[in-house]
Amino acid sequence: MNAFLSRLDRGLIKIINYLVGISMVILTTIIFIQVIMRYIFKIPIGGVEELPVYLMMFSIWLTGIVVARDNNHIKLELLPMFIRSKRVLKLIDLLLMVIITISLGIFTYLAFKYVHFGYRTGEVSAGLGFPLWWLTSSMFVSGCLMTLYYIIHIYRLLKEMVKWKSS
Repeated sequence: MNAFLSRLDRGLIKIINYLVGISMVILTTIIFIQVIMRYIFKIPIGGVEELPVYLMMFSIWLTGIVVARDNNHIKLELLPMFIRSKRVLKLIDLLLMVIITISLGIFTYLAFKYVHFGYRTGEVSAGLGFPLWWLTSSMFVSGCLMTLYYIIHIYRLLKEMVKWKSS
């Protein structure tokens, strides 16, 4: 089971990295074409200007999953300068991860409600007529997976703390 989950995890991260890479290439290409058309040929491309924004939002939410998986969010680590005990630092890490997980859980719930609202109302983008619930779904999926990865981090940290008691 553990090997299956590891393969699933690696596969998911590969898919996310692939999607983000493709999204960034498309985003860059669209912006390049827009600049060329607007400033060289003096022909604006109507409606397409919102697509790079959507691609960037999609990419950011997907990348958040990878960052949560690796626990690589930006941190200002000042506590190790004042607290020497590794156990106390781990307890503080655990508390922070619990707060983050609860916050992500609340965010995921609200994202689900927002996606459901967008789907129910049929809200579409102004330029392309793109159903916005597709875009906001990336927030929900990202929230679910980030929450899951932080639960895994909490589990690993608790396992490490249990080993302290036995030593």
